[in-house]
Amino acid sequence: MEKASEDIISLKEEGKRRDEDSLITQKNTVKKIIPNYRYIKQESVIQTIRKFVPREFVPTNKMAVVLGIIFLAVVVLALVQFPFDQLLSGNPDVVVRVGYPYPFLELGVLNMGTSPVRVKNSIIDIILYVLLSYAVDVLLNFIMNIRLVKSEEEKKEIPEIFKKPNPNVSDAITKKIFSAA
Repeated sequence: MEKASEDIISLKEEGKRRDEDSLITQKNTVKKIIPNYRYIKQESVIQTIRKFVPREFVPTNKMAVVLGIIFLAVVVLALVQFPFDQLLSGNPDVVVRVGYPYPFLELGVLNMGTSPVRVKNSIIDIILYVLLSYAVDVLLNFIMNIRLVKSEEEKKEIPEIFKKPNPNVSDAITKKIFSAA
């Protein structure tokens, strides 16, 4: 009988070993399947830049309007500086320069064979005008986001961070219970 019980015990142990071996092999064969979706945890360069750049520094549609106003102001400045007196006196050396600080367009009566466009000056002026319009756009964005400039209705839309909650009955009872103890 002892031998039979030993055989049963050894069979049970062997069964446990088989179960453990099968569990071990099952654990080794089971692999985690991680789906490889295309857009999960991948950010574009623009999204990464937007995290670090404040909202006020992002150019808006106002920049194009300001750039157009700058070009219009430069043309008006050239018309104001037009040399009418030299033209009326009959001087053929009249040259109209358009552009500030560097004239990118020079119109003259005597130099009809040359191109009136100065490429180097126009590139420099366009870069300066774009930078100036960007600076004006950023300033306008800062001014529009100042809390002092906003109306009372716009101020109500923005929640206050450190607003004290109104005490309700349960808070008052809890405070009394724990302050008395």
